[in-house]
Amino acid sequence: MTQNSKKTKAQLVEELTALGVDASMSLKKDELVTLLDAQFGGGSGEGSGIKPSTPLAGQEDLANRTLDWKYQAPADDSADAAPSAAPEFVPATDPEPAAEPAPAPTETPEPTSAAPAASAPQEAGGMSGTTKLLIAVAVLVVLYWIIF
Repeated sequence: MTQNSKKTKAQLVEELTALGVDASMSLKKDELVTLLDAQFGGGSGEGSGIKPSTPLAGQEDLANRTLDWKYQAPADDSADAAPSAAPEFVPATDPEPAAEPAPAPTETPEPTSAAPAASAPQEAGGMSGTTKLLIAVAVLVVLYWIIF
């Protein structure tokens, strides 16, 4: 299956017309695919079908080049010896200590939250203020839905 077989019939006719091939919509899609593949050198997937008119500079040198290198592991006589221990981490020391000591942190009071805590005591009605607010909003939404 080539890329051309995935195209629509109209796309195939358009491409063939652009290439100068007289193709009509009366042909079957398979015939159009065959014609288009023939225009591009058989369409067997062997490249794009475009052949350069002139060779590029250095093209023959690159084509004839052979690889003449070979990997050689470094000669290590102590291959059977135990691996060396990892170097010990030594932290760098600061050459000049700070001239002024850092100010001591001041105690700040904890900010109070505007929202009531989950463990807040319930009001006299047996529900917290948040629950009452949610119920009120739900009632308003239902009324709005009914009215409008």
